[in-house]
Amino acid sequence: MKSQILAQRYDDVIFNGKHIANTNYHAFLQEIDYETAISRDLHVNSIAQLTRHVHYYINGVAQALQTGHLKIKDAHSFDFEPIQNETEWNYIKKIFFKDASTLSKLIKETPEFKLALPFIDEKYGSLERNINMMVEHCYYHLGQMVLLSKIIN
Repeated sequence: MKSQILAQRYDDVIFNGKHIANTNYHAFLQEIDYETAISRDLHVNSIAQLTRHVHYYINGVAQALQTGHLKIKDAHSFDFEPIQNETEWNYIKKIFFKDASTLSKLIKETPEFKLALPFIDEKYGSLERNINMMVEHCYYHLGQMVLLSKIIN
């Protein structure tokens, strides 16, 4: 049951919730075109960079749950080549949601007893803690993206 609750929290921020940020990644990113996504007028990370940053963790955590090995590093979470066009931006969004769906499925399928176990290594805390941190991290950056969008437009 706890896995289902965690998965629902994750799905809310990614796919269908409007509880905290009054939107979710799916609804928000559908409305963001290439020019808005790459805008850096404010000399801060762009919406595209933040999207790729969040995806880096979604994909990394999903792979860790599948393989038992954590290969991502915080130092590389913004290491991306610039997006060149609308086609690339649309592909990034497509992969974001594909990998986000994979992570959602993995969370839902996690036996409840595993939630209390360490996530890969004891230094990272429990799996439940890490799933909750993923949700909070997603909301944090979604809020940034919404504000950037409002300022840009």
